Amino acid sequence: MLRLACAAASERPRAHRRGNSRADRHSFSLVDLTLERLQFRALDAKGEEIDRFTLTKSAP
Repeated sequence: MLRLACAAASERPRAHRRGNSRADRHSFSLVDLTLERLQFRALDAKGEEIDRFTLTKSAP
């Protein structure tokens, strides 16, 4: 298993943000990767999950 992590915060003023962005808060991204699965989770500064998705490899 490979685990990657990244912290981010928006430096752009609210008026300059585009689209349906959740850049209004600090976040921490966590990616777990195996040969069969990629799982992404985003956590806010309180540790609460704000986004998640999983990609799985289908059988050949």
